[in-house]
Amino acid sequence: MVKLQYYMASVKRQVGCCGGARVGKSIVRNASKTIEKQMIEHADKLYENPFLVLPKFQDDISKKGFKKTSKQIEKLEKIKDDTDKLEKISNKRSLAAAIAGTLLIHHAQKAPFLAAAPITSGTVLFAQRGNALREHLIAVQHHDDPFFRLLGIRDIVLKNDLYVYSWDESFVCMGKKAAPPSDFIEFVMKKHELSFSNNIAICPHLSSEKIQNKKIYNHPYLFIHWKSADILIGICKQCASKKTNFLFETTKYLIEPDIQTDFSIEIIGHVLKGEDNDCENETLFINEYFSGRLSDKELIEKNMNQRLKKLKNSSEINYVLNKKSYAQPEEFINALHPNEHEKNALLFLLDHHQESLVVSDVTPNSVIEMLWKENGIQFLEEIVQDKDKAEDLYTLSESPSQIIKIAYDIKNRKQILKDLPVYENLPPLANFADHLARIYRIEGKDKVIIEAKKHPDGTRGKAISYGFLLAINKAKDFRWKYKKEEIESGEFLKPYIEKLLSCTTDSYDEALQDLLTFSGASIDISKYKI
Repeated sequence: MVKLQYYMASVKRQVGCCGGARVGKSIVRNASKTIEKQMIEHADKLYENPFLVLPKFQDDISKKGFKKTSKQIEKLEKIKDDTDKLEKISNKRSLAAAIAGTLLIHHAQKAPFLAAAPITSGTVLFAQRGNALREHLIAVQHHDDPFFRLLGIRDIVLKNDLYVYSWDESFVCMGKKAAPPSDFIEFVMKKHELSFSNNIAICPHLSSEKIQNKKIYNHPYLFIHWKSADILIGICKQCASKKTNFLFETTKYLIEPDIQTDFSIEIIGHVLKGEDNDCENETLFINEYFSGRLSDKELIEKNMNQRLKKLKNSSEINYVLNKKSYAQPEEFINALHPNEHEKNALLFLLDHHQESLVVSDVTPNSVIEMLWKENGIQFLEEIVQDKDKAEDLYTLSESPSQIIKIAYDIKNRKQILKDLPVYENLPPLANFADHLARIYRIEGKDKVIIEAKKHPDGTRGKAISYGFLLAINKAKDFRWKYKKEEIESGEFLKPYIEKLLSCTTDSYDEALQDLLTFSGASIDISKYKI
């Protein structure tokens, strides 16, 4: 419950009633002709009717609250043509002193120098005349502004527990009851550009029926019950302001002793579809919102983030996708529609994560990325069965899904190698050819390019090296490193190398033997087979 002292602190902080502008230190500047003309016109109107600075009174209680100030203005009206007396009164600290100082502008018909007070929404200009309070001078000299005019009567209203409403056309004191006039309500709704009908104000994405019953949407929304006006207000997250909040922008045009009694604030929205529990319905950060420290969007987001945090921190592990909860991780993973490799990764990562996961509008890869740092290396190591290789893969710049595909390619190639013949102590030339063929099957063309440089000395070794580069279509960039004889021999051996790279495991012996034989090497590999 926000009592008078809290409300007064808010007023002091913002200078308005509960929202709007904070007035900073004033500076003096030369007035432009247009601004000076406006200032003189305001002073002229005040000369005609100095009571413009006071609201209309709806009852005797209102009149009584302003009795002292009204008498001061009555006296002032009688001497409004006596500049000496006006000068004397302007040196006091009352609202009447601000009026007296402004009437001097009327008589002088000039205001060449103005004070500029910075506020959160811009700058307010006023003429410093006498010793009247700055807020009173601003209110008097901007008596046609629905916000600034309230600065002059704020203290009186709060001291007497009165209710005042200010809008473009007028402002009124309703006495000791909260009763916003219909014209004021219409003014507020236009300010917020809300659809207003049958005491329900909503943004375009909400319906009156659902707001009236506080029904859940697919997206959260701000729900406000303005009790004294008997109005329900709904603003969805998409329409919610990033910079301001509805309450502050509304109450800057009214003064009442207890804002939180008049306005009820809730965030309607659940983390899970179809769920309805007290934990999820609890609305937090209300005081921050009432004080203006949170915008509409920030209030919605902070509450939804808090509800999500509570769900994640609950003792039960939850898997939630697009607000739908899944009892088992397999069900959650299937709802993501991953490919086979991504599914295996998600099963492993979620099994090791052991915490709730709540996501919306995500791809399998994006979920993997969320969990990748925690156990990505361990998953890769399980695939390739090689710690160093897993660490190398983990450092690649590709996405986790692409890295996983590479890891499975390596695994598949290793599986193929298990079925290939095993040799022991092969001669250098035979070992070189066998090594390149196996590298190709395990790690692909790029690794072959690197290993082909490590050929045995002599024409045969270089010919086989060049032949492998030809077979993988990479010889063009390295042709200059080979002699004519080595190139011609490599071209001759190319078909035999292609056969070695593509043959089945059953014909690998024969393909390797043919390559060595046609290279001119007298090597019988059957002697080295285990």
